[in-house]
Amino acid sequence: MEQNTAEIRNLPEIQVIAEYLRNMKFRRKLFGGCDEASVLDHIEKITLQYEAILSAHAAQREDDARELAELRARLARSEQENAAWNSYYRELVAWYDAMARQQAEPAQKKQADVPK
Repeated sequence: MEQNTAEIRNLPEIQVIAEYLRNMKFRRKLFGGCDEASVLDHIEKITLQYEAILSAHAAQREDDARELAELRARLARSEQENAAWNSYYRELVAWYDAMARQQAEPAQKKQADVPK
């Protein structure tokens, strides 16, 4: 299920990155601006944190996909078993009905033979 932006922002992993961004400081250059190496270092750290989050979510998605496949396979087996039991039940009902008719025939024949 997709998460909206607010839900994503509230993920603990994202909160760690947000806290890092709030607290990061750049080294300054002597004549204004930020030191390029400092900026690149922070970008690399942030990138590694996002990669770790994406990797964890991808692994979770794979686990979920495997579990879903297993559940679907179990459902298919259950449906097959259910179909087999339904077939068996119908056979038993048919057998029971046949036995009931056989037992009823002699009684009906005797009633027909009785003079009125």
